[in-house]
Amino acid sequence: MLLPDVLYTHYLDVICRWNIPPLLDQRWAGLVMFVAGVPVQLVGVWLLLGSSRRIDPAPLDRYQEA
Repeated sequence: MLLPDVLYTHYLDVICRWNIPPLLDQRWAGLVMFVAGVPVQLVGVWLLLGSSRRIDPAPLDRYQEA
């Protein structure tokens, strides 16, 4: 999304239907993929952090009293 050059050079020769430069098309595509991927990543982090909070420390107390 932030590259100064087109990542796939074979797209430089392709005629675009909307007359936008390949570099701008690449940046828009990167932005769309980033926006679409962030919610998936946030759900994954939420699930990982939520599962670590569900650990019950009560069984450990039984061994510490002895």
